[in-house]
Amino acid sequence: MKRFKKLILMATLAAFLMMSMFGCYGSFAFSKKVYDFNGSVSGDKFVNNLVFWLLNVIPVYGFAGFADVVVLNFIEFWTGSNPMAMDAGTEQIQYVTVDGAEFKLLMSNDTLSIETMSGANKGDIVKMNYDAASQSWYLQQQNGPVKVATMHGDKMDLIYPSGNILTVDVSY
Repeated sequence: MKRFKKLILMATLAAFLMMSMFGCYGSFAFSKKVYDFNGSVSGDKFVNNLVFWLLNVIPVYGFAGFADVVVLNFIEFWTGSNPMAMDAGTEQIQYVTVDGAEFKLLMSNDTLSIETMSGANKGDIVKMNYDAASQSWYLQQQNGPVKVATMHGDKMDLIYPSGNILTVDVSY
């Protein structure tokens, strides 16, 4: 009897997960961004086709599709918005608490602003901007922007103030 209950519980859990993850068609914003990038590489259809094949061999399209179906579609189903679908001018606000201090995160398609709402540094604001041309994030400071991260496919280089670089795999 115990084994039967466990089997029923597992089947119910599996059915719930399948329905919750795949019960929504989703916008597939990540795959569309890869497709749009592919189409913008060149005006020549042969070059675009070559890039298309390269992005399939690498497998950028496969990764984008997997991320859309398994991760982003799930988020979009439960929250109503896809984090990859931010258009220019769209903003999203989230509040987080870390070690008793509350922070306000204001995000757009190329900007991240973090404001300290409580605690010792209340009122402090940190801003970062993304430059699509260099695929880099820049920390905004009084003496000008400072590069803090650069994307290289599925790798991200985190640049420390000392100049040291930590490469992180962001493919998962």
